[in-house]
Amino acid sequence: MDKGHHEENKSAGAELEPEQSGERVQGYLAEASAVLDTPPDGRIPDAVAYVARIQREIEAEVAALRAAGKYPPSLMARIKRYYQTLLPVGSATSAKDFDEAYRLLDRVAYIDIDVPTQSQKRGVSQVKRLLRMCIAWYLNYVAQQFNNFSSNLIRLIGIVDARISRLEAKFAESEFTPIELLGTSASLAVQSALADAITREFDGIKGRILVAECADGTLLSKLVRAGHDAYGVDTRVAYLDRLEAEALEVRNAPTLAHLAKVEDSSLGALILSGIVDRASVSDRVASLFHAKRVLGQGGTLAIVGAGLGAFMARENHLESDLSPGRPLSPQTWSELARQLSFSHVHTLNESNSDGFVVFATNTKIDSDVGSLGESGFVLRALNPRLEK
Repeated sequence: MDKGHHEENKSAGAELEPEQSGERVQGYLAEASAVLDTPPDGRIPDAVAYVARIQREIEAEVAALRAAGKYPPSLMARIKRYYQTLLPVGSATSAKDFDEAYRLLDRVAYIDIDVPTQSQKRGVSQVKRLLRMCIAWYLNYVAQQFNNFSSNLIRLIGIVDARISRLEAKFAESEFTPIELLGTSASLAVQSALADAITREFDGIKGRILVAECADGTLLSKLVRAGHDAYGVDTRVAYLDRLEAEALEVRNAPTLAHLAKVEDSSLGALILSGIVDRASVSDRVASLFHAKRVLGQGGTLAIVGAGLGAFMARENHLESDLSPGRPLSPQTWSELARQLSFSHVHTLNESNSDGFVVFATNTKIDSDVGSLGESGFVLRALNPRLEK
């Protein structure tokens, strides 16, 4: 592209309104597609179609590489941690963003009324000096007020930062993520023992199924072999690497963080395990509200819980000692599910397993706590944040 054509496009683009900026982008994409992939007949392909095709090719290549084991979850987790250390200041994701922004603000929070008067044009410098002398009293009055305001504002921001920093430090001291410390858990044994029974219970279910936490994938693989569209979520990369190598769809994410991103009414079934045994009470209640939201009408919720004996077993001492909560009984889970208007609540127990599964069917109503009336009293008491 010659310089004249570039300047013409630049000036034309500058006249576009913000809502018309897409037209300029379309033009650039069309030019790029013409250079990179011009058809034999010389016609420029549609820019949107071209970008969509390239995106499909990229996604197909990434999927093929993942299927070949080139990007195991453990590697992706390490890359993500390394990437966090390289984020530039000012990207709103760096820990140094506030300090840098504070320094910049402190640097410019002062008005200097001694404006420059130099000029290369004859007589202009004298005019500027005359104007500065005439309005200096006014500028000085305004500048003093602004500088007084900005200095106090900077001081206030510093005080607020100090208070927030103390709160963050205190929260960091009490923050605990037990899932990272656990290789095995009580839910792993319960899932394995009840996998066949859960698979039979899910016979005929339509829609996507989420298994959280999927652990070693025993239940996930049985559901997939039974013909279900199922995927798993966990944070233990040793399990995830092996499951991905077996061509099972898995995600490296905490259960609640993943559920928060799942679209409303997009799942046919949801299996909760692990978090239901060791999470805090408020997190367990939050998982139920997420289940209510993400399950479609008639969707099935399965809560896979460990009995207290399995939870306190010697091989699970890390889980039982370090967890913020302890297992709830199936009766408690059933009552909580009914308070959220789940129907057909029933419990499955196996004689050879110190665990249970509470099944419930989602009856789609407004799941906001405010709509639950007196029946939401227990849930509000367990998690006061649900009042908001």
